[in-house]
Amino acid sequence: MGEVVNISPDTVETPDGRSYYKVRIATESDFFERQSMRYRLVPGVQVVASIRTGQRSVLAYLIDPFLNSARTAMRER
Repeated sequence: MGEVVNISPDTVETPDGRSYYKVRIATESDFFERQSMRYRLVPGVQVVASIRTGQRSVLAYLIDPFLNSARTAMRER
């Protein structure tokens, strides 16, 4: 586990045309374990990470646009 410390303001493009954002993550440990093997994390290593932003049920995800419309219906701006 870790915490996002910084995200580059612009994308970086690879020689083959793919783009990505550079992200700095402060990790709780300098290694991770997978299938009884220990792998060190060192600066510059490429990783694929999932960023947890919150939790919603599938139902909440589907009905949220309708609820937002109902909340703003019949209001003056």
